Amino acid sequence: MERYNIWKNGFIFLICVWLPFLTLPLAADPWLGNGSDDNPYQIADANDLATLADDANFYGDNFILTADIDLAGKDGLDYIIAPDLAGSGAGPYFSGTFDGNYHVIKNLTINTLGSNYDFLGLFGIIGSEGMIQYLGVESTVITGGDSSDRIGILAGGNLGTISKCYATGVVTGGLGSQDLGGLVGYNVTAINCYADVLVTGGASSTNVGGFAGSTYFTTNCYASGMVSGGTSVGGFAGSALYAPGIQYCYFLHPLDGGGPDNGVGIVLTEEEMEDQTNFFSWDFFGEVTNGIEEIWTMDNFPILAWQVPVGMKELALLSQYWLISPCSDGELCQIVDWYMDGTIDINDLNQLALSWLAPVVTVNTLEPGDDFETGDFSYMPWIMGGDADWTIDTIDPYQGSYCAKSGTIGDSQTSTMEFTVDTTGYYGIGFYMKTSTEANDKLRFYDNGDPHGLFNGSGELDWDYFFFSVTSGTHTFKWAYEKDGSGSSGSDCVWIDKIEFIAY
Repeated sequence: MERYNIWKNGFIFLICVWLPFLTLPLAADPWLGNGSDDNPYQIADANDLATLADDANFYGDNFILTADIDLAGKDGLDYIIAPDLAGSGAGPYFSGTFDGNYHVIKNLTINTLGSNYDFLGLFGIIGSEGMIQYLGVESTVITGGDSSDRIGILAGGNLGTISKCYATGVVTGGLGSQDLGGLVGYNVTAINCYADVLVTGGASSTNVGGFAGSTYFTTNCYASGMVSGGTSVGGFAGSALYAPGIQYCYFLHPLDGGGPDNGVGIVLTEEEMEDQTNFFSWDFFGEVTNGIEEIWTMDNFPILAWQVPVGMKELALLSQYWLISPCSDGELCQIVDWYMDGTIDINDLNQLALSWLAPVVTVNTLEPGDDFETGDFSYMPWIMGGDADWTIDTIDPYQGSYCAKSGTIGDSQTSTMEFTVDTTGYYGIGFYMKTSTEANDKLRFYDNGDPHGLFNGSGELDWDYFFFSVTSGTHTFKWAYEKDGSGSSGSDCVWIDKIEFIAY
């Protein structure tokens, strides 16, 4: 363990040579994307993965997996990202984000042929800023020689965070090996992960576990593979480096094929592992007590919900809450409010249809507001009311090619349009308005049924901007053109454009 005492973030010194007479073209990035949060580099095949493994200059960038990758027949030593085979612990670490995007890397085979290499796994060392998420690593076989330390299928050493990942396969360490684990050898933080891995340490090996060899902070994780070794051997982890940091973690009873009970994690029989009520605080599909993210589902033992394609289970749940409105925060109906408008209706069914057989249902993440540049009322969940629907107009919009125009109505009639939206994170709403009406005809703006103060629009008004404060929560905003009992002037209508919400 003494090697971890020197795991410090070092300084990188850049030596720049100025050659004023030489201009070199910049090399193109080896993947699609630019490595940013919004546009991560795209890893599509084994060649992309090998390129990443081979170039530490990109270890601080962000990546997303765009397809499953099969590494059968390839030398796994060429695919270790951020390797530290000599075991110095000095890095370089992988300090970016690797989003598996619900994909799988399978048939990774790493065999040191008896050499005592350290930090073996898909990732050698994940740095404190590193994040690995939504990734499965299946059918992996890692074989280390004598005195090979910190071996795990996903990572040899993890100083960062691993979330919603899983591993299957075999991990073997030779004589005197240390920190052998199914998912990770040496771990700082792992959340909502599992390992179904056979883990074997040779004589005099230490810290051998079905999930991790040694671990600090681990929440809602489990291990189900057989485990054997020298000393400090456990079905979940060989060593708890901070016992209070291991919360709601489980492992299969040794008589049912799991590892020994060394007091780290909670032991469950095979029958108990097949009952989700034994996994206290876990967020399972179809329940709201532990959250609505729907992280886990059952398939004999728990598996990550994203491993099961979207299908009939989501449709069945949607049908239970069909046409509920309002669907308030904390209610079970929120699970299927994929359009995120507080109502369970055709918009949510459309989100489900768009996501059919995908890993998860895509939620509506559109920015609230509308500039009507779709040429219709499809961007927001608009509801028309009154005596005539609003329409899309192309004559003199405030900007772009389209705006919204009130419907054609007579005396004492109204034309309304409204939508419901969650305003959490926003402090105001603004929009542009133009009117051509008689003096007593008015456009009124309502927030949850209440008119906004003395605001109204009437007469001949060219495009002007109006802003109103909003509170966090679910709001229904309505624009209502209301005519008085008699008379007509101008075009007898109003126009709205560029509705926007202002974030904090």
